[in-house]
Amino acid sequence: AGFVVAAPDHVGNTFPEMLALESDEARLAVHREIRRHRPIDLHAVVRGLLDAPAAPARPALPQLDATRVGSLGHSFG
Repeated sequence: AGFVVAAPDHVGNTFPEMLALESDEARLAVHREIRRHRPIDLHAVVRGLLDAPAAPARPALPQLDATRVGSLGHSFG
């Protein structure tokens, strides 16, 4: 009956952070390291949504179907 959308921040690998690095070698090193962590980050976000308990500050999420999860990327893909 709808979608749940999550937009995780990728701290350390945002456009401004990459521009602030002083060399292409530094940007390449960060890029390679971040590539190893993206799948782990996305898994943690999905698990967090699927396992999210109700909290006083927000309503509980509706029951989510773990067999119907999709992912869409931008820029990094």
